[in-house]
Amino acid sequence: MVSLVRNDGSWALAIEDDGLGIPEAPVAPTGLGLHIMNYRANMVGGTLEIRPSASGGTLVRCGFPIRG
Repeated sequence: MVSLVRNDGSWALAIEDDGLGIPEAPVAPTGLGLHIMNYRANMVGGTLEIRPSASGGTLVRCGFPIRG
């Protein structure tokens, strides 16, 4: 599922799958992918959240402000 929702003054982009999911306490990442995603979210004043989803898969959510 992919969704883009506009809230008061911000957008939220969420991507959720129903795959194997991620561990609650992930191991130290060896690649740059998640670091780059977090860096880019921070560059636009946003936040990045990656966690297990209720469906057993993974939820990746990026919230960022609306700029005029």
